[in-house]
Amino acid sequence: MDTKIIFPENFIESKIELPISKSISNRLLLIHALGEFGFEGMNWSKADDTQVLKKLLENKFDIEDCKAGGTTFRFLLALRCLQERKRY
Repeated sequence: MDTKIIFPENFIESKIELPISKSISNRLLLIHALGEFGFEGMNWSKADDTQVLKKLLENKFDIEDCKAGGTTFRFLLALRCLQERKRY
């Protein structure tokens, strides 16, 4: 079975207002890191997990400490594997 990926000819610009939550914020941070998607004026969650993930994605560190955030760790680990980022 062949898989065919169809890309849209034009992007649709829209505005979506989402409730502030750690879960939504963390997922949007990963979507942003995976592609060239802009999130203007995002009101990110103030939860520690979100703030730590945001900091780790915005900066380059030799050691990435996710603190106590299990979700932060799982999301960041998956992202780094996709990015083929090597750690020793």
